[in-house]
Amino acid sequence: MKGNRLPAASILEDTAKEHGVPAADATECVQLFIVNAKFLGILRLIAGAERVIPLEQAIEELPQAAVADASAATPGPMPAQGIERRAVGPAAGGDETEWKSICFYISPIGDEGSEHRQHADLFLGSIVEPAVEEFGLKVVRADRIGKPGMITAQIIEHVLKSRLVIADLSYHNPNVFYELCLSTTVENFSMEGLS
Repeated sequence: MKGNRLPAASILEDTAKEHGVPAADATECVQLFIVNAKFLGILRLIAGAERVIPLEQAIEELPQAAVADASAATPGPMPAQGIERRAVGPAAGGDETEWKSICFYISPIGDEGSEHRQHADLFLGSIVEPAVEEFGLKVVRADRIGKPGMITAQIIEHVLKSRLVIADLSYHNPNVFYELCLSTTVENFSMEGLS
């Protein structure tokens, strides 16, 4: 990036392809990068051009109360109410009441019949669904809303808006870690300073 200016979408798509993103997914990959960069506050309109600012700068510009709250936060269950979750991407929307009844299950999924899929299905049916059933929550997994392998805007929306998020860290899947990071970032920081 020359002078931290965001390159044209076609250049970003070519770069994504060079790094192994299938050509059919390159456009969506770039769009999701841009949505996430704006969401995090590191992509801003400055002097008439979209520019990427350092993450450290974005953190420094957060209100001090948000930084203090985040540094004092401890891992563990987070309250489902009182957290403002933002809609992300074109799939954003839905009734707030509907989101309060969703448990999003982040899991390595894999191809149909694979060891990862069998593991995910076993955990979903034997542990996760029975555990949340008594709370009236409907479990949603990424393969039920999008294609496996890509983190789509709908998946990000589910991570950010669902009442409860459960993550299975088996197999050290990068998508699982990314989605879990999105969820904990929203829980630990006040996003008001990132708009």
